[in-house]
Amino acid sequence: MDCRDQGQRRYLPVVATQGPAGARNAGWRAAHAPVIAFTDDGTEPDPEWLEAGLKAMASAVDAVAGRVVMPVPDPPTDYERDAGRLGRAEFVTANCFVRRAMLERLGGFDERYSQAWREDSDLHFALLEQGCRIERAPDAVVVHPLRPACFPG
Repeated sequence: MDCRDQGQRRYLPVVATQGPAGARNAGWRAAHAPVIAFTDDGTEPDPEWLEAGLKAMASAVDAVAGRVVMPVPDPPTDYERDAGRLGRAEFVTANCFVRRAMLERLGGFDERYSQAWREDSDLHFALLEQGCRIERAPDAVVVHPLRPACFPG
């Protein structure tokens, strides 16, 4: 069954490792589609996000990076200014689409990245090292609200 068509979600426990790399690996390995769409749990995908990303994947590309919009208050704090730069990143898993065959070839995400920090850059570099064709999908948009900073007090 295609969960997208049924409007269903499935919980996949991640027990061998923690963090987004392990969770993303569990997700794409359980999926059956030839293209895997990635976003973050705190994002708000545009209603046309999936369609726009899949359309960009219709040509002979291995991966596409969608557009991430990060609303930043005016004036921003240093933390907000820094976090807002995610919207200018070249390739982030907050909004990307990758062919399943490429994920299989690469072994997916490196699960040694146990926190949300650079596991997507590592995948991007691995795709580039394989000579993959990576395009932009500017119409595939997700809004990524800033999370509050958790600084020790």
